[in-house]
Amino acid sequence: MYFYTMKLLLLILILVPIISFGQLIPKENNPIFGSRGINTKRLDYINGRPTSQYLNNPTISFYAKAFYQGQFCMYDNDEFFSLMDSVLTNNNSTRPFYFYILNRIVELSDGAVSEVASEYCKNYIAKYPCEFLNYCNKKEFAIPLDTWTMFVGFMFDSTKDCEDWLQAIDKKIAVGCPQLQQQWDKLKPGIRTSINE
Repeated sequence: MYFYTMKLLLLILILVPIISFGQLIPKENNPIFGSRGINTKRLDYINGRPTSQYLNNPTISFYAKAFYQGQFCMYDNDEFFSLMDSVLTNNNSTRPFYFYILNRIVELSDGAVSEVASEYCKNYIAKYPCEFLNYCNKKEFAIPLDTWTMFVGFMFDSTKDCEDWLQAIDKKIAVGCPQLQQQWDKLKPGIRTSINE
């Protein structure tokens, strides 16, 4: 009887993290089998809202919630790409949660995952430059700016492409949040020095 109970307990301990929110987490993304990029940092509030509101929101992706809760680790596969695609959502009410996830991925990433994160950093800033700069001023996000600027710069193959992109961001900032231009100007050198020429 003792061995039967122990087997059952072991099975439960293995299956609970694998099956979360009623969905299966692939072996590559399961923290039991891999330790690459597991989120261990939890917050009570994200952008002024209780984190529980995001976790209970049915429009937020399963993989984003699982990553936040440390039940989904980073791996270069379709499930991870699905999570990353959610980061650029047009939904203003869920985007702060996704930004928090992206920021944690930036902090934890290495190798192939860094390349994926780099692309999303660049695209996030291009799509939401004012929002990004506002988040830079919020302690809860603790944005590793050196890593962000390095990742963004890495996405450019030439100085000209980078300068064109920076000018496009300047125009968006001039219209949407001119008070943040100086803050943006301080980030540009880090982007320029990381160009992948």
